[in-house]
Amino acid sequence: MSLWRVQRQKEAYTELSRSLNQALKAISIVRLGAIDRYDWATLQQNLDETQDIIDRLIKISHDPYYTDEELQPLYTGVKNTWVDSDTTIRPRLNDINTSLQALQDSPQPSQALSDAEFDTLKDRLEDIRDIANETVEENQHTLRGNFA
Repeated sequence: MSLWRVQRQKEAYTELSRSLNQALKAISIVRLGAIDRYDWATLQQNLDETQDIIDRLIKISHDPYYTDEELQPLYTGVKNTWVDSDTTIRPRLNDINTSLQALQDSPQPSQALSDAEFDTLKDRLEDIRDIANETVEENQHTLRGNFA
């Protein structure tokens, strides 16, 4: 992999990690019922951005010929972490999007999901974020190694 590509992937995954962290923060705020202290539009935007990431991962799982150079390593990492195949990972990713949409559509977002559903959503998004962070770390080591 070229140095330029490694740097580009590092930047992309850093941004992915930031987006996922913002979504996790938004989910915590919603779960605690503290929406009135924050800008709901911003929280919804954070959830939307995460849905876009999940949609791209779902697209990768559906079409073996579709390539998303940016997210392909993340998809592979998630699949390996969850010990899933393409067909079993899709329902999990769809569940994440369904939960995110339920939070946005509900007049009472803090009651849109059960405690178990909130926990599952948070755990799965943390898994995806952690894999993105690992990719950033790997790319940083690669970049350091090339300049040492």
